[in-house]
Amino acid sequence: MIGFYDYTVILTYLSLMSGTIGIMLCLNGMGHPYLGMFFLLFSGLCDTFDGKVARSKKDRTTQMKKFGIQIDSLSDLIAFGMLPACIGIAMLRYTMCIPDLSGVTRYLLTHYTLQTQIVLSLIAVLYVLAAMIRLAYFNVMEEEDQNRDETGAKIYTGLPVTSAALIFQQYCLYICLFVQT
Repeated sequence: MIGFYDYTVILTYLSLMSGTIGIMLCLNGMGHPYLGMFFLLFSGLCDTFDGKVARSKKDRTTQMKKFGIQIDSLSDLIAFGMLPACIGIAMLRYTMCIPDLSGVTRYLLTHYTLQTQIVLSLIAVLYVLAAMIRLAYFNVMEEEDQNRDETGAKIYTGLPVTSAALIFQQYCLYICLFVQT
């Protein structure tokens, strides 16, 4: 059997499944971006604890550790790279209206020109590309054990791709509270 199947990777697998379900719900004809937001939040919750669970197992081999790092990054690419891009694409299908201070309701992004659709789609593709590059860079640094300062403490450069779970949730909350659909 290929891979490692013990309790140390269960949360990572749940995060991947949650991200995949979120993608399918967002891009389904009847799906809604807010459903994707729920699954993004659940993936973020799983990702928060998967490392702690993995480190709790004392007799992990080097192969198990390396497998965990790789599988976590691949899961993060789906859950925090692809899913936010799909949520963004799904939001393009919904009309957003914002009441301004004068009481006039302004409709934003209700009818997209072809050029606008292309630009917004390119932004989504570039987001996924940036997430993949960030995760690959982290894996290389982790493999070479260069993610440590002079005291031996782990350090990270840049914003982690998993922060999408928080950023998109705050955006969703803003839309829910201040924008009427």
